[in-house]
Amino acid sequence: MLLFEPESGVLMSADALWEHGFGIVFPEIDGEPGFEAVEATLDLIASLPARIVIPGHGALFTDVASALVEARSRLVFFKANPRRHARHAAKALLKYHLLEVIHQTRDEILAWLSQTPIHQQLWRQFFVSMPIDAWSLELIDELGQSGILRIDGDRIYNN
Repeated sequence: MLLFEPESGVLMSADALWEHGFGIVFPEIDGEPGFEAVEATLDLIASLPARIVIPGHGALFTDVASALVEARSRLVFFKANPRRHARHAAKALLKYHLLEVIHQTRDEILAWLSQTPIHQQLWRQFFVSMPIDAWSLELIDELGQSGILRIDGDRIYNN
């Protein structure tokens, strides 16, 4: 849902537009079309005289045109590479889980992921060619290498 106040030019964009992208397109994860709706929403935002955007995540921003260019680029990439969108969603799931629990061991995270329906669904739809624990560990390692998670021995923390 978008909220726009025309006099001030303030747009509350929720997950429809962030300064560097947009939220997870959940219909696509469920095997339903969703990227076209994202594109239509970006078109709607582009038609508004927004001067300030309050996104669902991150700081407010004023360079709406640049944010739209980046979001559209990301959308084109995800449409051409649905596995990358699924991988992005799985990493977001891990990140937000660790925001909630602060830290866990690898085994605790793997146990949680193995019981989390959306993680299982992503794996079944896109990554079933490798064991789920191997795929999950690969995600953890990638998030650690990018600095999003901190890995200290067997404990994993959200940075």
